[in-house]
Amino acid sequence: MVMGRKGDVGDNLSDLQSSVITEDHMPLYVAVELGCWPAVAALLCLGADKNVLDQGGNGLYHMAAKRYHFTVIEILTKVVYI
Repeated sequence: MVMGRKGDVGDNLSDLQSSVITEDHMPLYVAVELGCWPAVAALLCLGADKNVLDQGGNGLYHMAAKRYHFTVIEILTKVVYI
């Protein structure tokens, strides 16, 4: 299980993300898209929001499944914010 404290990074991380992914893409979206599970785990531990959607209404789980990134799906599923 990956654990992190939601919001530990404060304003710096919130500047990088929003509830909807923009054309610039946020770091977590790009990490999921590339299947870079260490980056996904690190960003989630730093408080990145895993519930964001792209303009089509698809979330990070959908992106990971579409690209067969099963380790990323497992990490997204097991992250617990404390």
